[in-house]
Order: sequence, then C-alpha cells, then structure tokens
Amino acid sequence: AQAGGRQVELLVDARSGQIVPRRELRSGTLQWVKPLPDVLDLILALYRGVILEAELEFGKDDRPYYEVEVLLADGRKIEVHVDALTGELLRQEGAE
Repeated sequence: AQAGGRQVELLVDARSGQIVPRRELRSGTLQWVKPLPDVLDLILALYRGVILEAELEFGKDDRPYYEVEVLLADGRKIEVHVDALTGELLRQEGAE
C-alpha cells in the first residue's frame, strides 16, 4: 500500500478482512514460539559453554527471535540469535 509516497506493510486477517494491529500480531505470534528450553538445548549442542542470558526479542518485521548470550568453555562470550518460530540459527556475534 502507498501512503504519502511511502510503502506500508499491513497484515490483514484472511477471515474478517480487518487490518491486524502490530500488538495483536505479536501476541498471536507468541503461540507459535518454540519453547526456550528447546532453543537453549539447540544452542548448547552447537556451542560448548554456559548460557548467561536469554531474551525474546522482535525484529523490525515483528518476527520473534531469541537473543542468547553464551560464555564459551574457553572464556569467550558470544551472542546468538535464533528464529523463535523455526529454531533456525540467524546470527552469531562475538568470538569465532
């Protein structure tokens, strides 16, 4: 859709035809989020270390992802982003 020369992305409920507000999109998406323990198990299978912190975040497109800080066995810290819906590893920041 165009509004004042800008492109605007909207989510429309296929049943009602109503525009879904972003806050409802987030709450509706949460029912499909992978459980945090499953995601942490996935991360620990990939990286030897200890989970320091884990947060559920939302990207610019309101898609949820887990942001997890890991202290590796060798003392380095990394931050891992995992798609909260698919469990796909999105990004790793920090030690290689």
